[in-house]
Amino acid sequence: MVGIFRRPHSLLCRRSGRRLPAEGFEKFHRQYPSPSNPSRTNTYANLRPLPTTKGMSPKKLHEVHRMANYVKDVVDSNDSRGGAHRLEGQLHIVDVGAGQGYLTRALGALFPRARLLALDADHGQTEGAERRGKLPERRLDTFTAEINNRIDHKTMLVTPDSLLQAVDDWIGQPSDPEPRPRVLFVALHACGSLTPDMLKAFLSSVTDSNLARAWDPLAIIAVGCCYNLMYPGDYPLSHAVRSYMPATEYPLPTSAYHLAAQIPLTWLHEDPKAGESTLRPSVQLATRKIVWRALLGTLLSKSHDSTPLYRRREKDSEDKEEGKKVLNSSDVPVKWWVQPRSEPGTENADTSPPQPTFDRLIQAKTSDYATQPLGIGITEAGLRLGKLPDSAYTNGWQHFLNTAGQRLGIQWEVEDVKDLRDPVLEKQVESLHTLRCFLGSAIESAILLDRLQWLREELSIWKVCRNAMVGKTPLGMLSSSISSIRQ
Repeated sequence: MVGIFRRPHSLLCRRSGRRLPAEGFEKFHRQYPSPSNPSRTNTYANLRPLPTTKGMSPKKLHEVHRMANYVKDVVDSNDSRGGAHRLEGQLHIVDVGAGQGYLTRALGALFPRARLLALDADHGQTEGAERRGKLPERRLDTFTAEINNRIDHKTMLVTPDSLLQAVDDWIGQPSDPEPRPRVLFVALHACGSLTPDMLKAFLSSVTDSNLARAWDPLAIIAVGCCYNLMYPGDYPLSHAVRSYMPATEYPLPTSAYHLAAQIPLTWLHEDPKAGESTLRPSVQLATRKIVWRALLGTLLSKSHDSTPLYRRREKDSEDKEEGKKVLNSSDVPVKWWVQPRSEPGTENADTSPPQPTFDRLIQAKTSDYATQPLGIGITEAGLRLGKLPDSAYTNGWQHFLNTAGQRLGIQWEVEDVKDLRDPVLEKQVESLHTLRCFLGSAIESAILLDRLQWLREELSIWKVCRNAMVGKTPLGMLSSSISSIRQ
């Protein structure tokens, strides 16, 4: 990482009168390549087709198509006794965080004998997936209808224990003791702590000899994301990494987890006609959100000046908007780990009044994120402002300030709010944010390597206890698969 900061200013910030040049990204990555940069080679030139692409955005189609084919390759290559053909009638696939069920149905097409369980914590997502599976027969071809008949749906908050219990209930007691069902866990968007929770469940299913389960674990394939939603105690997990951590309450600031999923090389959109690369519109919008909120913070901090920029509004009819409750599509709070434990046997996500929170591998306060000191990516104003709709940023600076002022309960005391915009500071913050994002790959690598080391530690303990060969177990397959992915 030393070379990354040798000449960042000359690469990205040298043009003080312009926005960040897209060519700076290309030059940066040519000079300082990173192992985690996405490959430009077409690894999946001959992808197996999906049964349908209806309802999927281009991004979702890209993800589902490659994930489904990767799962197929992993299953075929990791069973030395015949791959998926050897598992006919045994394979059971659990799609965790299934959403609308696009990946579930794709896997159903690639594994025609497999049973599938789609789990999601959002009632709306589950209902949408079920509706797609219950379309009138005249609107479904025979192949698609057959796939839907093999899919079961369940709404639940996923924890290591609840995931294993859901699989136990789903499989039940097979009528024939042999062959035993083999369970494959998959997750396309294993947000926050969902990935370590799945790993803990998988480890438990492999190593806990006290539980007589009616099924055997096959493998787990999870794509982690949204690291900012992780439970505070889920990094670091391994004893090795924890031993190197300083004696501090927070291993990483909250802002670092936000950066972990950033891959700047994917920000570029190549225009063949123009022969140049430009920043994707979604990246421009995301950057504007960061920059404008930072500019807003500087304006709010000037309240001590002799000429205040704003005043507190009185509670009147202007504040009616504040009483409106914004309903998200999901019934499940983003940081669900601070929510109460669901009662055993309930299928629906529980958001009832507080009860004891979930027990974790490493104990941490559920209020950690809320109590972190200022100066590490969290500000009081930012917490009060919350999430604003995209329209707050796309309709201009004046609209943004008015929207933010209404949310914060303030009235700007200037004739023209456009005068509050500092173009020089805006470019500086934009450059700083871009440079910070180049740290994302290093942060994500630290999180993933910690998980891999934790798996190795748990595996070593189990190996000593069982005196078994690791490479011939599902857990050994899991460890080797993670190693190959990181390479």
